[in-house]
Amino acid sequence: MNSTAVHLKLAEAVRALSAEAVNLLVNLVKIPSVNHPPHGDEIAVQEFYHAYLLQHGLESKIIEPSAIPAFSRHPARLPEHDMTGRPNVTATIKGAGKGRSLLVLAHADTEVIGDYDKWTDDPFSGALRNGRVYGRGSGDDKSGMAIAAILPLALRQAGIRLCGDLTIAAVADEEQGGANGTAALLASGVKTDAAVYLDGTNNQAIWNAGLGCGICEIIISADFTQAIETAADNIRKIVIGQKETIQKAICDHPSFGNDFFREIMAGHFFNINSSRPDSHSLKLSFVMDTLPGDDEDLLKKHFEEKLSAQSYPGVKIKTAWMSRFLKPAQLSPKHPLVAELARAFKMATHLQALVSPGCQSDQGIVSHYGRIPCVLFGCGRRGKEGAPHLPNEYIRIDEFLENLLTTVTFAANWCGTEAA
Repeated sequence: MNSTAVHLKLAEAVRALSAEAVNLLVNLVKIPSVNHPPHGDEIAVQEFYHAYLLQHGLESKIIEPSAIPAFSRHPARLPEHDMTGRPNVTATIKGAGKGRSLLVLAHADTEVIGDYDKWTDDPFSGALRNGRVYGRGSGDDKSGMAIAAILPLALRQAGIRLCGDLTIAAVADEEQGGANGTAALLASGVKTDAAVYLDGTNNQAIWNAGLGCGICEIIISADFTQAIETAADNIRKIVIGQKETIQKAICDHPSFGNDFFREIMAGHFFNINSSRPDSHSLKLSFVMDTLPGDDEDLLKKHFEEKLSAQSYPGVKIKTAWMSRFLKPAQLSPKHPLVAELARAFKMATHLQALVSPGCQSDQGIVSHYGRIPCVLFGCGRRGKEGAPHLPNEYIRIDEFLENLLTTVTFAANWCGTEAA
């Protein structure tokens, strides 16, 4: 069958499974799986997901990172995050042979609820209203989990077998810079020709590139409050100066640029969080963004040199960096993975995909440590009302089903097909 005939069969299959897909998404949202470092609550939703895949005839596996020998020494592991009771779920559908392999993954953890009083419904209601599914994780990233699970069911419904192998995965610990679930997946030996991370971007967007980052914490200690505040004011100025330098680099970079910074980054780029561990100390924390090709150690060294160049009598300053940065990612907009996914999106929606860079995610972990070309694609409403990490998070059901059809069509085109 040619790609158009395959797509028509898949579109019919997605229509037949649409109620099943929405119901799965609702049930996933109803199971809290908040990431609150150093721990996370993914186990209940992962057990449900594992059981769902088994129930639908897929050879699903559920495994904790500690059961993967190579994880403890994997360079992508973030030891600050405890992975006890935080399993991954995977299933591989073997192809008929002679096709390209594909990894389709999503993350099972969600951001924290935030201000409960700003939610109209319970954050884990999975409420269906006005063609939308509401709840924490609906866009980021329970929708990705649902799409990954329905993908092989749609192929089966359409009577289509892929030529290349398809691996689907739901990983733990993506939020809060964790990426340990993705690190464990790579440590388990997963290796494919390409990967699509179904994370909460925007419905029409394909992220071909992404920033990296690391978190820096600065503890300022002194006997007197005024000394702490004076030092903190000066350090904030140093942080802002460092961020202004990075901003210029982002705006000058050919894969990112001014429009990316203005539309994606500007609203939160200069955030510096502060807290008081006790009456004699103040903690400042900020995100150090990185671009493809950046030397993380050199960036940290230059920043610490700026800090140490200042004198604060009677004040102690201690700096702690995230032990492993998230890696930046970069694929050409003309890369076959990007082009094929954009073509599938147009077949599914009759719209042109917006190929653009994005912010931090596990995309760079997959591409840097796994050596697997990876793009991000999802329906998370970034920068809009109901976006991921905001109160009243939601996704539109029509966009969710468009993303499902796009992903199924892409998998068929990428891996090749034959009649089942």
